[in-house]
Amino acid sequence: MLVDVPPEVINSLTLFGPVTVAWPAGASKEESLSPVSRGFVLEAEVISPHDRGRGVWSWGISVSGKPSHLIWFTSENDVFYWSGGGLRTVRLGEVAITDVQGTANQVFISVRSGVATLTINGKKAATIALSGDVSGTLSIVTDLPGAEMVSGFRMVTQQLTVRTNELVRDQYFRLPFISEQESSLSLKTVDVERITATFVNPFRVSRDLMDYGFRVQLPATNRFIEVQKDHFSGGEHKLIVSVRFSAGFEFARREIFLEKHLGNKFAIALERSGDILLFEIDGTQYQLDGFSLTDTDRLGEIEVFMNSMRRTANTDDPTFAFDPNLFVESFRVWGR
Repeated sequence: MLVDVPPEVINSLTLFGPVTVAWPAGASKEESLSPVSRGFVLEAEVISPHDRGRGVWSWGISVSGKPSHLIWFTSENDVFYWSGGGLRTVRLGEVAITDVQGTANQVFISVRSGVATLTINGKKAATIALSGDVSGTLSIVTDLPGAEMVSGFRMVTQQLTVRTNELVRDQYFRLPFISEQESSLSLKTVDVERITATFVNPFRVSRDLMDYGFRVQLPATNRFIEVQKDHFSGGEHKLIVSVRFSAGFEFARREIFLEKHLGNKFAIALERSGDILLFEIDGTQYQLDGFSLTDTDRLGEIEVFMNSMRRTANTDDPTFAFDPNLFVESFRVWGR
């Protein structure tokens, strides 16, 4: 196994919580939580103070700094973003807010590399390109203009937790092609939030049979996620994302056919957003429909593999571009 760059490991930790914050109507509209720098994850249950028939309420986060950032949603299912560059309506009337009094909304916000992802009740609500650096004091806020809680009620945020969301691996390596065998490399990682990798096809001719990708363990439920890039003799390329039990039973699956792809490089990503799985191929994002992570699921050890179909090939074949190795560029893992 040829590992060209050792992994870069950065400590990650819980910054704040879990705690409960309760705001009676007319009280302070902001609660400071923790200093943050660049990347963080916030999880919380936001309890609806009253239904929208009584009035519209709002909840969000702010990060003080230069510039400051403010992201919030309302009980009318709208999402907004404000920074030094002005106010932006991100989504209008398309978010799955539960506004029945006393019901909980599961909120998950991930900020990484200048992009915020908001997930509410297991549905991706918005992806926001932030304006400038995200460093400062993180706070939760309510009673934004035009969406103020009705007098006599209170806003409760419970199980509020803030964690770092930092790069824990940044490396590249090669996997040898072995005829009729799978080759793989295991990477010790726990509590993964996002994985990105660029795979370079070792063949000169993209029509040659080959499959490669990575697996992520879900040890709490004895399952694993597999992201597999495959292509066939006719030149078709396909990305397969599946969740399977360790015994082999397939729990969920989605196939994406990649039309008109040159077949030389594939940028693949997998991300946890609350209890849903998002994946990307060359920048286009998809969701694994019909599958939700459990409360105990943590994305654990990663295994990068090649030739899981155990196909036959001569490693002296001149169609290999340089040598019979799969090159994995910019393999990066973000975690807790």
